[in-house]
Amino acid sequence: MARKSTIEQLPESVREQVHRLIREGRTVDEITAKLDELNQEVSRSSVGRYKQRYERQLERYREAQNVAGIWVQELGQEEGSDVGRLLAEMLKTIAFRTMADMGEDEGNPDPQDLSFLARTIKDLEQSGKISADRILKVREQVAREEREKAADQAVEAARASGMSGENAEAIRAQILGVERS
Repeated sequence: MARKSTIEQLPESVREQVHRLIREGRTVDEITAKLDELNQEVSRSSVGRYKQRYERQLERYREAQNVAGIWVQELGQEEGSDVGRLLAEMLKTIAFRTMADMGEDEGNPDPQDLSFLARTIKDLEQSGKISADRILKVREQVAREEREKAADQAVEAARASGMSGENAEAIRAQILGVERS
């Protein structure tokens, strides 16, 4: 696993100031000068690398917010929308991006991190299957209830028109797809 950057080793309060300066769009020289004021010895190249990495993370965060907004808008318009689907999709995106970025920085990816990501992806896929199965069961239940309602209405209409109870029940069985003995 790659060693921590010089800035990551700084006290939390100093790192927060660095993050604020980056978000404000300050230059590498301005950030380095601020660190010098705080008696923190950090090379200009370390600041530059950290700034680039932090800006990439900010960009990914903004992209994730946009994707989340689109998903929320889309799922919010669907009847019976599922926030769990949104979270699973967002986690998949994060996991795949993390895997893609693992080799980007210095060093090789940590096998433990790879194992964790693999397990996360497996769990996400499993939760997706469970969610799909649940949706299918709900749809089947709704369809069954609609068939029963239609069958009840048909039996009621048949009896109202004078059909015998046995014949009306035969119609009900046929609508429900039930074999009568």
